[in-house]
Amino acid sequence: MQVTMEAVGFIFIVATTPQPSTEDGQTLDLKFSMKRTYIEDYSDSTTTAYQDLANSVTTELDNSYKEQFPDSFSRSVIESFAEGSIVVNAKLIFKSESVVPTESSAVQALKDSISSGTVDLDVDTSTIVAGPTTTTTGPTTTTAGSTVTSGASITTTILPVIEDEATLDLKFSLRGTYIEDFSDSTTTAYQDLANSVTTELDNSYKEQFPESFSRSVIDSFAEGSIVVNAKLIFKSESVVPTETSAVQALKDSISSGTVDLDVDTSTIVAGPTTTTTGPTTTTAGSTVTSGASITTTDLTSNEALTKRSSTTIEELLTTTAVATVTTTAQSSTEDEGTLDLKFSMKGTYIEDYSDSSTTACQELANTVTTELDNGYKEQFPDSFSRSVVDSFAEGSIVVNAKLIFKTESVVPTETSAVQALKDSISSGTVNLDVDTSTIVAGPTTVTTGPTTTSEDSTVTSGASITTTDLTSNEALTKGSLTTIEELLTTTAVAIVTTTAQSSTEDEGTLDLKFSMKGTYIEDYSDFSTTACQELANTVTTELDNGYKEQFPDSFSRSVVDSFAEGSIVVNAKLIFKTESVVPTETSAVQALKDSISSGTVNLDVDTSTIVAGPTTVTTGPTTTSEDSTVTSGASITTTDLTSNEALTKGSLTTIEELLTTTAVAIVTTTAQSSTEDEGTLDLKFSMKGTYIEDYSDFSTTACQELANTVTTELDNGYKEQFPDSFSRSVVDSFA
Repeated sequence: MQVTMEAVGFIFIVATTPQPSTEDGQTLDLKFSMKRTYIEDYSDSTTTAYQDLANSVTTELDNSYKEQFPDSFSRSVIESFAEGSIVVNAKLIFKSESVVPTESSAVQALKDSISSGTVDLDVDTSTIVAGPTTTTTGPTTTTAGSTVTSGASITTTILPVIEDEATLDLKFSLRGTYIEDFSDSTTTAYQDLANSVTTELDNSYKEQFPESFSRSVIDSFAEGSIVVNAKLIFKSESVVPTETSAVQALKDSISSGTVDLDVDTSTIVAGPTTTTTGPTTTTAGSTVTSGASITTTDLTSNEALTKRSSTTIEELLTTTAVATVTTTAQSSTEDEGTLDLKFSMKGTYIEDYSDSSTTACQELANTVTTELDNGYKEQFPDSFSRSVVDSFAEGSIVVNAKLIFKTESVVPTETSAVQALKDSISSGTVNLDVDTSTIVAGPTTVTTGPTTTSEDSTVTSGASITTTDLTSNEALTKGSLTTIEELLTTTAVAIVTTTAQSSTEDEGTLDLKFSMKGTYIEDYSDFSTTACQELANTVTTELDNGYKEQFPDSFSRSVVDSFAEGSIVVNAKLIFKTESVVPTETSAVQALKDSISSGTVNLDVDTSTIVAGPTTVTTGPTTTSEDSTVTSGASITTTDLTSNEALTKGSLTTIEELLTTTAVAIVTTTAQSSTEDEGTLDLKFSMKGTYIEDYSDFSTTACQELANTVTTELDNGYKEQFPDSFSRSVVDSFA
């Protein structure tokens, strides 16, 4: 900003030179009318009157948009003033193209700020419009008292879809009288209606998909009552929601009042569409399958839709007036990740379900994928993409489906996927009559031939499932199993080969050790035994439940390394998606304690024995003084904990006893300084207490205990305040 100042008494007059944006793509034009008397000086930016008004307006706009968009808004600039009462032509400048809000959001933000008193300008809120604008040249000529009509003074250029963006077509019928002007995009009637519809759609989809939705565009209007052909534009292909989700989002917004359009909700359809010409000819019973590619004539030729003679979605889907739908299952793309899902639905299997070209199969597939999409989109809103039915089989009706996630890195654990469906069925989100004891998930390889398995075969968490076609399992296919225990122990269940999934190169890990109350048996030392596999399955299932709840965006899975005597010592590994999101050892320990306390983890753990950290296990006897302590962030060098009688026999009842007993392994504390990629802040404060000389020597017990207390508390505080960025604290010294 270039600033010139001249002193006049005690007043400083500031002549401002507008700061243009560095990139045109980072701006939105904003226009509105202020209820004030226009004077000629407002047409000349060199006058004091112009500068004073510009300063007042930009100050108020900056207050508003900085409050509404604190992380993205940069500043406002006045382009010009015009008569009517005073028309303000301004530019809103944002930090980058990717964070520029939708036009409707920018308009609503200013209205909200005026309503709340954040902006102290006498604005006629009905005149506020925003958008990329093309302004004609030449003088402004208006009559006295004229105002900016919503959408009127802006020559709008429809934003085409840019290279990285992705779209969904959206069609629905508005209750109202169609007039001929709606067929001509140059008419005021068309533009007013288009403006109203896109504003409402933007409000809806921005609320439902705040991180991914960009804007809506009207392609055309047609008769019946008023058919809207629109396009929903999203920031990238990877964040486009399922067609089912897009339809449901609009229905929800209409129901909640977010969208103020008189829509016949039974007519809402979404999908990638190819419009053909000619009359529509379809048989009764045609259905839209979730994920389908929709090939259709212009829906305006469908009398039942356009004349609103269909009153329910069932009528819409089965009427001969609805466009032909060719269903094409969308398989996963290269970057996506998948989980196979199998379960049995209570119902009568018919031969048509084996043929995907039949109406019965398509209708059932549509019902199943719609319900699965509802359930998994609710449970995994940021990662789930869509479901696909691979096949149906007899018993009662076995569903073989695939869950598709946006990337491989966000695929949940098999345990989580199974539990998510159970929860969705329990809450009523998924309306399918599923025998929940038959739900299994995992990467599967289906072999041929009969199933042969022992009664004790179990599915280990994280296992690679090699199985015959489940339809050959009579107990499953005939629906005679009623509990998960029966499912896991029946001879009818497919062979399961368990393979522990170790961490990959990009993943980060924490070792976890604790003692479970129970009787140790020799079989627990041999992973080839049924007893060891069953216990490992139980432990990893419970740990997955606990840590997935505590660290939903970062935790991947748990793996049991070994069991040892005392009562039953568990040596496990917690695997996180990347090294950068591995929590502190303190947080990992506390998370398990909290999960046990809340009942999320159903294991009889002696919580005083829980320790976590990068560990190096040595051999030989344990020798340590009574005052050895585990310092937060320490590198733990220890003998095999199974040699520690007080721990293995379960005679310790408190963490204090664990930390001070001579039976505890040697702990060498090494402060973990920041790595090359990490960033640090020095922190200093004074604690109320009596300073003693030992606090100056880190080799003393007193210093170590105080450092442990301080870092534990700091870790708790900063991890809660900065969960995605904070790593750990280190005490440098006391004074």
